[in-house]
Amino acid sequence: MLADDVTVVIPTHNRIGYLNRALNSVLGRFEHIIIVDDGSKVAVGDAIRVSVGQSCSLFRNERAKGAAAARNLGCQRVVTEWILFLDDDDMIIPDAKNRYEVAIQSAPEVDVWFGGIPCRKCSSLLTPVLRSHLTRRNMPGGCSGVLMRKAVFDSVGGFDVAMYSMQDWDLWIRLFQQAKLSFLGVDVVAYEHGSPGKITHNLSSKYCGLRRLLWKHRGGGEAFSSSSFEGSAIITKRPALIVGEFAPPQRMAFFVVLHIPLA
Repeated sequence: MLADDVTVVIPTHNRIGYLNRALNSVLGRFEHIIIVDDGSKVAVGDAIRVSVGQSCSLFRNERAKGAAAARNLGCQRVVTEWILFLDDDDMIIPDAKNRYEVAIQSAPEVDVWFGGIPCRKCSSLLTPVLRSHLTRRNMPGGCSGVLMRKAVFDSVGGFDVAMYSMQDWDLWIRLFQQAKLSFLGVDVVAYEHGSPGKITHNLSSKYCGLRRLLWKHRGGGEAFSSSSFEGSAIITKRPALIVGEFAPPQRMAFFVVLHIPLA
């Protein structure tokens, strides 16, 4: 059974209320859970004492190193075949385990599973991740709900802790080059979009992350050259700012800021 052979890895930083909610969504459904406290100022261990020691283990960075480093630390402790990532402010839906099991049975050769479907035009059936899903934008999205084999995660060296943001997108690109990736075709996560401290609300970090991503993969050969990323853009929540990286065939990057009134 998948529940016995998967470890849920949850990084957390100063969000006890959200963490407890995330924990409740996986307790009793998965046998192995690892929480990594990334230098929280609150006593995470005290807050989840009932859960720790049952099916849940807690590790801690004494100082905050970022979600990428926290996930890497958690994954180092994983001994199961599969890793299931969950952000501390999101929740795994009740039927997710069954949906993963159906997918794995249908396509046992797949190494990485992403929830949902890449576009409305796609079938609701299992859809392989294509190059175009990763070069125009981060179609698979963030880490929550991503199920992958630990051996594959280890083979690419985990998350790049030098990235300001976009660590997930960078990892998907590296995985794409040597593993089989697929969309589940069904949702497995209930997302929280308004929690404090989300990197997606930090324009500066997102720009720095996107810039590093572009230059890191600009010489990646036929699959991921700089021209692959033309038109990639970040849209802020407010007021109405779009920051984009545009890379022509000459492999030059431009920082473009457009003020567009949004309704």
